[in-house]
Order: sequence, then C-alpha cells, then structure tokens
Amino acid sequence: MIGIKTKAKDLCHFVAGAAVFLFFGVTLVLAQDNTSLETDFLSGEVGSEVRISTFPTPIGDSINDVNNPYTIYAVGVKYGDWRDSSRNRRVPVKIYYPISKTSPSPVILFSHGLGGSYERCDYLGKKWASNGFISVHVHHYGCDESVWKNKLRPFKELRDVYQVYWTGRTQTNDLKFVLNQLEVLATTDPNFGARLDLSRVGAAGYDLGGLASLLLAGQLPPDHRDYLFDDRIKVIVVMSPPVNDTFFQATSVYQTIQTPALFFTGTEDNGVIGNTRAFQRRIPFDNLLNADRFLVTYNGSDHLVYGGHFFSINGGNDKMYQNNIATISLKFWQAYLENDPRAYDQFRQNQITALVGRMGQIESKFAPILVPISDYHQSDDPQELGIMSEARMQN
Repeated sequence: MIGIKTKAKDLCHFVAGAAVFLFFGVTLVLAQDNTSLETDFLSGEVGSEVRISTFPTPIGDSINDVNNPYTIYAVGVKYGDWRDSSRNRRVPVKIYYPISKTSPSPVILFSHGLGGSYERCDYLGKKWASNGFISVHVHHYGCDESVWKNKLRPFKELRDVYQVYWTGRTQTNDLKFVLNQLEVLATTDPNFGARLDLSRVGAAGYDLGGLASLLLAGQLPPDHRDYLFDDRIKVIVVMSPPVNDTFFQATSVYQTIQTPALFFTGTEDNGVIGNTRAFQRRIPFDNLLNADRFLVTYNGSDHLVYGGHFFSINGGNDKMYQNNIATISLKFWQAYLENDPRAYDQFRQNQITALVGRMGQIESKFAPILVPISDYHQSDDPQELGIMSEARMQN
C-alpha cells in the first residue's frame, strides 16, 4: 500500500513538472518569427577589455521584418558572456541592434522575470532594434529557467527561489554591471562600441525584471537596504511588476522616481508564484507623482501574456497583446528617449488611445514642476529618503 501511494505521489510530481515545463517554456516556441538574424559573440569581464570576437557565426541572412511595413533596419544579434568579478557572477547578454544604422543608437536594458531567460520577449528586441534602438537582454542566473526545467517539483523550486530573489536586488545589480560593461565597450571597441549612445539609456522588464527597472529609476527597495537608483537610466517600461506595498505606504516608496514610465498590466494579471493581485499592479502608476507616467490595462490578459502561453486555449490572443505592447513601447521610447516631438505629442495629447483600441484602456498622468532629482539622492538611506520626499511634497 505504501508503494502504491509513493508511485502515485511521484506520478503527480511528474505531471506537475510537465505542466510547468509547458506553462513556462512557452516563450521558446512563441517568440520565434520569420525574421532572420545575424549573430556573433561578445566576450570580456569587468576590469578587462570588452571586445567582439573575430569569429562571427551567422544563422541566416539579415532581413527586415516583413510583417511590419514600418520597420527601418535589418536586425542583428550579438551574444555576450560577461563576468562580474566583484560578485563572482556570470551575466550573459543577448544584444539586438540595427545593422545598417550609422549613427549611435539609444540603449535599452531588458530584464526577464522569474523562471525566464534572455531569450524571452524577443518580439520586443526585434521591434525596438528594427526601429533604431539597441536592446540588451540580460540573463539572470539563479532565478532563470534552469530553476524549474527538468525538475520533479518545479513549482516548489520556483517558490523557493522567489524567496531569495523577490527584492529584485540581484537583477538590478546585473543591469548596473551590464551598463558598466557597455561603457567599457564604448571606449575600447571602435566598431560596435561606436554604435552605443549611452547618454540615452532606458530600462524595461516584466515581473521581477519590471521591479528591477523601477529600482534603477528610484523606487525605494522592498528590503529597505541600500538604494539602487542609477541616474544613467532616463526612461522605464514596466510590465506586470510585483507589488509588495500597501496603498498607505506606496507614496513614500514611489514618489522619489522622476523617470518617465510606461506600465503594462491586465485585468487578470494575478501572480503565478508571487502574491500580487491584478488590482495591485497599478499601485506604482498611481503613486509615481513626479514624472509623466502611463498605464495600459488589457482586457482579459494575465501574467503570462508577456512571454506567451503554450496552450492555445489560454494563449490564443498572445500575439495580439504582444504586438500591441511592442508598438506602444516603441512609441514611448521614441517620445521620451529619442525626444521625437511627434511621438511625444501622441502621449501628451492622448492620441495613443487609438493604438490600444478595444483591447483595453490607457491612463495618463503628467509631472508637476519637479524638485531637482539631486535633492532626493543626497542620502542612500531609504528611511531618510522617504522623509525627504514627504517634506518636499508638503512644501
């Protein structure tokens, strides 16, 4: 009898594992399209010269995205396997870039969510790069897809890892390190480094990657430790971030952010592993008081729409949502990172509503006259920063 129960339990674990493999592994299937990419490899580590290898490995001819008549550039991809010696940590990257563009390009750092990888959301990398941006997708070891793949109890593994990485601190430091590496690359590589415009850098991500973007922009850390603000980040795009704040404390958490922000969520955007409910996803938007911010809420979309579902019964509309996310986020980068006046007017005059259409709604709030951001960052103590922010809001 005991043997029968044990076998039944093992079978349940196996079925659960298979389900999660299908549940989370979707992006590797759905992220592919007909756009061919040119690839080669970046190598280096902190403190050393970051360089492009001399042995490119093409995987096909580079072509424009035939599904998008507004694509400007063919897209290339470079992989990097970098090492942060200060943390004894590998930080791989996948870089999408416009091949034929001759002038320097604004740079976007992209951070995946729990259980993801730098292969996730390549529809964004291709869209942004085909329109003149360089999109650097960062792989976060420890909270990546290796946590759950081929595991007997993947949900348990994901829950355990979430307890370690829920603060977003490791992911944020990965992004900071990658930006440091790009600065080295810009000064040491006369070819690819010359492509980088590091005076215009944005950050984007979904799930914990969205939290990392907020932390770079100035959100007070949820673990109440050292501040992670990075003034090199000028604009953020945040998809379905975990929210650990109550409505009462949220103002002090987000009001120090003075970075224009675009948020995405859905009416069914409840956490899969974390406890954030759909209605909480809007808390950062509502309490980010000192910058232009926009919130897109899609009707019926859930937490997995950004990477995609495996089963068509759950993910039949994934491509529709993903294409819309790519289009609106591109407009946002053009407006606030490239300072394109036409794109800017679309957001300021609420013309962007037409792009969302019946899929959902977009809300907007605009910044008042700002307190100099340097005033907010005279201290690295989160409690003091909160007090400073409250005092300035009362003045």
